[in-house]
Amino acid sequence: MTKLFCAFAFLTALAAQIPMRTGFPFGGKAAAGPNGHVWIGGVDRIARFDAAGRTVFTTIIESDYGISAIAVDTVGRAAVTTGDTLILLDPEGRVVRTQNVGAFPAAIAMDSQGSIFLAGVARDGFIGPPGVYKPSFGEKNCFNRNFDYAFCDDAFLAKYLRDGTRAWITLFGGSSRDHATTVALDPSGAVWIAGETTSPNMPVTPNALQPVYGGGENLGPLTFGDAFLARIDATGTRLEYATFLGGSRTDIATTLTATAAGVVVGGRTDSRNFVTTPDAHRRSLASSKVEMPGLQTDVFMTAVSATGELVYSTLHGEEGPDVATAAAAGVGNEVTVAVTGNSQQCLLRLDAGKFSARCFNSDAAPPSTVVSAQGEWLAIGATKRGLPVPGVTQSGYGTVYKFGASASPVVAGVWNESYLQFRPVIAADSFISIYAAGLDKASVQLGGRELKLLHSSSTQINAYVPADTPKGTLDLTVNGRDPTPVDIVDRWPGLAGAALNQDGTVNTASNPAERGTIVSLFGSGFGPDPLPAIEPFTEAHTPNNAQGMELLFVGRIAEGLFQVNARVPQNARTGHTAVRVVFRMPSGFLFSDLARIHIR
Repeated sequence: MTKLFCAFAFLTALAAQIPMRTGFPFGGKAAAGPNGHVWIGGVDRIARFDAAGRTVFTTIIESDYGISAIAVDTVGRAAVTTGDTLILLDPEGRVVRTQNVGAFPAAIAMDSQGSIFLAGVARDGFIGPPGVYKPSFGEKNCFNRNFDYAFCDDAFLAKYLRDGTRAWITLFGGSSRDHATTVALDPSGAVWIAGETTSPNMPVTPNALQPVYGGGENLGPLTFGDAFLARIDATGTRLEYATFLGGSRTDIATTLTATAAGVVVGGRTDSRNFVTTPDAHRRSLASSKVEMPGLQTDVFMTAVSATGELVYSTLHGEEGPDVATAAAAGVGNEVTVAVTGNSQQCLLRLDAGKFSARCFNSDAAPPSTVVSAQGEWLAIGATKRGLPVPGVTQSGYGTVYKFGASASPVVAGVWNESYLQFRPVIAADSFISIYAAGLDKASVQLGGRELKLLHSSSTQINAYVPADTPKGTLDLTVNGRDPTPVDIVDRWPGLAGAALNQDGTVNTASNPAERGTIVSLFGSGFGPDPLPAIEPFTEAHTPNNAQGMELLFVGRIAEGLFQVNARVPQNARTGHTAVRVVFRMPSGFLFSDLARIHIR
């Protein structure tokens, strides 16, 4: 008989740490519309949610490029970009017009009149109309022009009227590579853009915050430079402000939000001399390593006044890469920036110069987009890969998080390939985690039934969903807040982040498992007996490229808690190794999220 490795103190602690997961590869552009509705763009489709999280419609977008940006005006019309194309949709998701831009938009914004502003990359040789600020590239001095013309890109900014007619388009940049990655409109009607430049002679204005190029990295055909920030007037004919923003290594702006007080630009940097203010949250990089560009980056969050003065600038992050993925303006001068990090995800908030950060662990959804809708925050991101869950999804694909006024996540949701749901999937007889603020002495009901709490802190609740919970859609209520619909299914497997070695000790980097020995993995959401065929894999993304482990035991050892004993292969890769369990379902495979074990 296979020996069962159970350490009850360990398992009790484990049950308090298992997070909620939902599944998918990725999409991740979003915009808030009127009445609290939210539009979300995936790889090849657009979906609209109402304020209660119900799907209003899903529209398929035919494109080889995926959705690069989305914006919605005050009456619910949407503008979407994919590749070099602008697509206009009416409030019901019907395509009204498709327009070739002649360049590649990376960001989009709409004003109250329905005008559309695009920013992105124009290829070498692009010619704009006469009379705009910069109609043509001018002289370029890029690396090996014959190797790839993309290295001589210019940034561009364009305005389109609500019917899709182009009003103007202008280039921006110097003699090397310049990319616009984000765009924002200020109350005066001027248009701000930000991105990355490798042009030391990029135009700057006399009041520039940083008039001189900080530096970058030149790795042959790959070049990395400074972030930049620029403002062009509403007619596209005059450069009102432009500055470099960066230190001596690599810097890029990825998010931009305008308020009445000015703009907040976010991005990533590995420059040790990036500009910060004395009141910064942090003034030095988290990492002491010097890596290839982009491998050890911190997020920067910099506020600049409407007249170009530095108001606030800080770094944020941990060891490893951190990236500012999206930004949104709230009420007044409040700006929130979403951060995807090496070990955690965060929402950074800047409200009239006052900085705060809310972070949650890496098992939660890395936010790729954050939007503000009727005083609440929605963050859209990616989590583990999933496959068919009978009765709920055709293919597990993404996650939506809803945040309260404290910018701390309340519940998770699921984004599916075939349609989108603003609600999570939960397995009966499993543990769930709920993230929020002010959760001490919390109460959780599911379908009107009080759940047993395993752990409660000021920011997280872990609760047990009983095995006899009825399948289907039920309301989840925390501390009497507005209920959130969740889908209850038989199976939605997940693994805890800890394992036991054969001798019963916890598997860690300093106490790894030997090849050929047995490790015990623990998880939740495996579902009722009989279990489908289950196999553990190391280095797993799919069974096709994974290395199987010999399965010795799988079974329920406590309410909601399963144990899997498997032998580490003799030829397993040593070090920090990924492992997951795979259910072989009648309709395909159902994956758990990845856990980690240490092997020597």
